[in-house]
Amino acid sequence: MKRHLLGLLALAMLSWPGCETRPSDNGGDTTNGGGSGGGTTDGGAATGGVPAERLQTTDFTYLGAFRLPDEFNWGALGLCCYPGGDGGAGSLLVTGFQSPYDSTHPGEACWNAEWDCRAYFGEVTIPTPTVLSNWEDLPVATLRNTMTSFDGGLVSTVNREWTFVSDIEYVPRQGTQSSDKLYGSLNFWYAEGGVGENTFPTIWFANLDGTQTRGMFQVGPDSAPYHGRKMGAYLFTAPEWYADQYLGGRTLVTGRSRGTPRTGFEPVTTDGGSQGPTLFAFRPWDSDSPTGNLDALPVLYYRVAFPGCGGPNVGDPAQCDYPDFTMCDDWTGA
Repeated sequence: MKRHLLGLLALAMLSWPGCETRPSDNGGDTTNGGGSGGGTTDGGAATGGVPAERLQTTDFTYLGAFRLPDEFNWGALGLCCYPGGDGGAGSLLVTGFQSPYDSTHPGEACWNAEWDCRAYFGEVTIPTPTVLSNWEDLPVATLRNTMTSFDGGLVSTVNREWTFVSDIEYVPRQGTQSSDKLYGSLNFWYAEGGVGENTFPTIWFANLDGTQTRGMFQVGPDSAPYHGRKMGAYLFTAPEWYADQYLGGRTLVTGRSRGTPRTGFEPVTTDGGSQGPTLFAFRPWDSDSPTGNLDALPVLYYRVAFPGCGGPNVGDPAQCDYPDFTMCDDWTGA
């Protein structure tokens, strides 16, 4: 059955007047502290118990919605703004089918070992969002080019069937690089069954036309709190001023919620997944052919109490660091 996708996209639908300029320094802790709770504190007067510098519902204005074309059915898990697209007017880069696939078998997960499975994206124009009661009458974005592979088959080297092409991000060229880049992230949703307790890479990059792919890259070292189960479900760029002040210049951020421990031998641990959403900042590469792990900083993660919190049929929410966490909780689409 065809699934119609609504373009409920923050860049096109929301007016965000409070974030066009950098907010004033609130005098909070500016150390690069990682771990559960991060390394900054909120300041300023509170409104209804919420610090004044946090986004409020009044900071947003709903402008409407639009749809994506059929090429994105059962996909569009990730998107980003491409400022230079559509002749300089700006466009959206959107991931295609949710899994890597062979172009001769569109819409199918990569279950056949002989298939050449790849991650795809498409560039679409941004139509004027509209407020309508019938979603089928919403304007449809135009696909500017054909769907393009941008991973060179790298995603399927991590796992062929249990990975999702979860996000995409445009990054201007850095250092000695010859061109701007597209970064991609994968969500290995059942890593426990694929690689056991081992960590795994979740990030790659390519040129804007999908060529010269490099990866896969692991976010941070192979030690707690870093682990592939905490990475890859979303990928976004932090404002440069914020990255410079709080993240040591690391401008890309990824994360995930997967509430399983690495081994299960400890009742409470930070090794493995996170029972709550995570944020790990990392520095984009500054050369065309880098090697090694990404330089990363933990910003937010939660301990795993397993099976105490969120265990199958026996979890007690009182033992969870994140309020009322369940193993079905999911955070996507950052």
